[in-house]
Amino acid sequence: MESWHKINIAESDDSVKETMSAMLMFNGAESVVDQGQYLEVYLYSENKEALIDYISTQAIFCDSKVENEKVINKNWNAVWESSFDPIDVGSVHIRAEFHPQTDKTEIVIQPKMAFGTGHHETTFMMIEKMSTLDFKEKSVLDYGCGTGVLAVYAGMLYASNIDANDIQPEAIDNTFEHFDLNKVSKENLRVVEGDLDVFGTSTYDIILVNINRHVLLANAEKLKLRLNANGVLLMSGILKADRQLILDTYSKAGFSLTSENSRGEWCLFEFNI
Repeated sequence: MESWHKINIAESDDSVKETMSAMLMFNGAESVVDQGQYLEVYLYSENKEALIDYISTQAIFCDSKVENEKVINKNWNAVWESSFDPIDVGSVHIRAEFHPQTDKTEIVIQPKMAFGTGHHETTFMMIEKMSTLDFKEKSVLDYGCGTGVLAVYAGMLYASNIDANDIQPEAIDNTFEHFDLNKVSKENLRVVEGDLDVFGTSTYDIILVNINRHVLLANAEKLKLRLNANGVLLMSGILKADRQLILDTYSKAGFSLTSENSRGEWCLFEFNI
């Protein structure tokens, strides 16, 4: 069973917590839960020392009490259920199984330890933008799928075939579970553990990427090779501080920016080639 750590960071100022959350997610946290007077930060045990060292070097954390404890994977359901509220992203209602059903377009999730509930600014923006795109009969790659919420929504929008990958085995299982939970067809779905090369030379009409800066910077050329002519690369996981670096890297790789958005400390880009 995977070993996890929880770090509690005392802070009550909402704007400071928002900045802290962005910094923590960018530097190895798997989930950050706002508990009002403090942040609960969940991460793999192997990342604990690096994140604690990072926190100790950042001025924003210097006046906050930081505590950490070991947790185990089986506790996660109780953790997220205690803090998870339904959320509306435009016309899409995201809820858990234990929430009442509505007459809206719904995505039902049981995220466990995979990333992607709709609450984080990056996932929120991705779903919001996806609702404006034409997925019908399109081939889609969800690169770094996490819970698979983006792949599920692509299926609900009538994508013709969907590939999804992640380096965490929990994400693979969670993605399959969410297709079943939302009664979305798996006939043309492939979900595989591994990095971008796991699907060989397959190309796509729409590529969805909600992942960290290091991966985005390292894979601009590879993503271009996988995007069909007139295709769309929809990307988030980008801090505002890294906006220009990402834009310069993807412009150099041959991408053109067609739209962008921001929410909190995070950016979303829509590219084509």
